[in-house]
Amino acid sequence: MTSLVPDPDMSLAGNLLYPIGFLLIVMGRYQLFTENTLTPVTLVLTRLVSIPALLRVWGIVLLANVLGAALIAFALANTGILSPEAAQVAQSIGQHALEMDVSALFFKGIIAGWLVASMVWLIHAARDSITRFVTVFFIMYLIPTADLFHCIVGACEALYMVFIGQTDLGTATFGFFLPVLIGNTVGGVLLVGLLNYSQTRASDVKEEGSPRRLSWRAWITEYHTIDLQETPTASAPRHP
Repeated sequence: MTSLVPDPDMSLAGNLLYPIGFLLIVMGRYQLFTENTLTPVTLVLTRLVSIPALLRVWGIVLLANVLGAALIAFALANTGILSPEAAQVAQSIGQHALEMDVSALFFKGIIAGWLVASMVWLIHAARDSITRFVTVFFIMYLIPTADLFHCIVGACEALYMVFIGQTDLGTATFGFFLPVLIGNTVGGVLLVGLLNYSQTRASDVKEEGSPRRLSWRAWITEYHTIDLQETPTASAPRHP
């Protein structure tokens, strides 16, 4: 879309298509790595899910997300999907990302991770599809508009540059993807997960008959979760 706009300063119009992928994921109930820096983390903080279980989810979702991004990047680089004008714009977008300082990528990634996790938190409170649509679209539009970076979208951009021969895999991985990935994770976990921890804790652990907690040993070293649907034990106190 950016390539169709004659004015180079009109990238805001091109950014209108940026939220489409997020809409597909959120409205379609798929899995995105940065979404999993909120809900699973709150379950870990309340010791209903162990740390190894969280890391397993992160690993599976991240691997699948990056694989999908790589396949799309390969298709864009080696087929006629993009017009010559669009391919030139795609290259300039990728070049801009790769030229960014690692520390800048990290801090930009923190803010982007905070935005994504905030979007997930608001989606949980939304009661209808229109509200969800507007929430996802508006918040995700802020990422490219504010020149921030998302690790999975960025992976597609960086791998596109690898496939067209403009950079190598090491530079794309260590010079771009990992700083953004770490920043996104920190933003999602620290700036949202911990801030909302008090609300989560208050809602699920103060009532009598609430689910039991994992032991500290199981929480740290074992792959284990508490079944939130299980009924309280017979010895557990109940309200009349």
